[in-house]
Amino acid sequence: MLAKRIIIATITVLVLIAFTRWGTDFVQARVMDSANPKKAELTKEIDATNKSIAEIPERDGQLLNKLAQLEMELQEVGQAIPESIDSTLVIDSILALAYSCNVTATPIQTTDWSITAEQYLVYRLQIDVEGSYEQITTFISRLENELFETLIIDGLGVSGGLITDTEPNSASLQLAIYSRN
Repeated sequence: MLAKRIIIATITVLVLIAFTRWGTDFVQARVMDSANPKKAELTKEIDATNKSIAEIPERDGQLLNKLAQLEMELQEVGQAIPESIDSTLVIDSILALAYSCNVTATPIQTTDWSITAEQYLVYRLQIDVEGSYEQITTFISRLENELFETLIIDGLGVSGGLITDTEPNSASLQLAIYSRN
């Protein structure tokens, strides 16, 4: 019976030693955690980041298609305004168009290429055109629609025999042609 008591006492002592050891480790860890306030702060940041990541939607095939379409449209718009255009080519094209419309076009005033506030080059010129009313309207229509996509008529003045064809009609056009810098 004494041996039994010794065995029980030994087991009890060993269990108490184990619990004491584990208990002190647990208490020491709790003291360390409370002494390190940055750990709690970092844990909160990690939790907030994980929550934000969880809220990011999955990639949608429609969004990827829309992105590809918008990138293609952006590239097309970027190329809509041509690179530099030769000013001699501009004048020659206008004169050739005038000849094909049976009107007389005379470049009166031109300016060098200048840079606009939007960082585009602009070439401005003034042209006087003579011919019948129908010929002038045909010339203006073709000028706007056929020559250069970036050609804009800034000003237009028409005079002459608009009602009767007894006297020649004339028009004064102020044109601007835009190009990329």
